Amino acid sequence: MAVVLAEDEEVRGAAAGDEDYHEVLQAVESRWPGDASNEMRKVKPMRDSLSVLDGLALMNVRLYIPKGMRKTALKTALTVLWSGG
Repeated sequence: MAVVLAEDEEVRGAAAGDEDYHEVLQAVESRWPGDASNEMRKVKPMRDSLSVLDGLALMNVRLYIPKGMRKTALKTALTVLWSGG
């Protein structure tokens, strides 16, 4: 199954500057650190649902959004819901 993202490059750009996001990617691909950051403590309970596809973190089939894009992603999702799209 192919994953299609509306603004794939925008997500990659936000992820590139997000240290927490890179920490999550590394943990998913190797092992979870014992002394985790605040973001890692939030994500750790979901670790069995996380995977990495083409350099992006996924939770089940959903994209794990970098912190710098979360407000934009929420606004976009709410716009789609309200427009009936």
